[in-house]
Amino acid sequence: MLRQNVELDQLDKEIDTGETTLQQLLQVYKETYPDVRDLKRRLEVRKKTAGRPPGETGGDARDRVARPKEATKKGTNFQVAQSLTTLRGEIDKTNGLLKGNDTERTYRTKDQERITRQIEEYRNNCSDIGHRIPLRDLQRDQANATKRYQTAGQTGN
Repeated sequence: MLRQNVELDQLDKEIDTGETTLQQLLQVYKETYPDVRDLKRRLEVRKKTAGRPPGETGGDARDRVARPKEATKKGTNFQVAQSLTTLRGEIDKTNGLLKGNDTERTYRTKDQERITRQIEEYRNNCSDIGHRIPLRDLQRDQANATKRYQTAGQTGN
């Protein structure tokens, strides 16, 4: 019995905290906002678990009979709700930047792999060319090209 009371007390605290958060969110957002809808659903589940009727906010039958009334809670603070919204926005922004960085990293990795393959193909082609053309042929072609260049320079003057 004591354990049930402790569990119910814990559920009541969670419900009260959730209702306070819900009131703060409702000051900033409409009821159709996803966070507001999710919080309402979670509160309904907690209330069912605690044995509260869906509309009741003070606890189960044990609470109505055994507990004295609690002091009224302070009103919600708009600045707290605004800072919460700002923090969520910054978190979303950071998550977006992280996703962008991941995408860019993936692109650059693929680009690096592509360039590495091209370099390997080029090296293979160069080594094939070197085996097909003997060195003396390359030296002969260089000498002929030098003579033509010098001849063209003399006739152009």
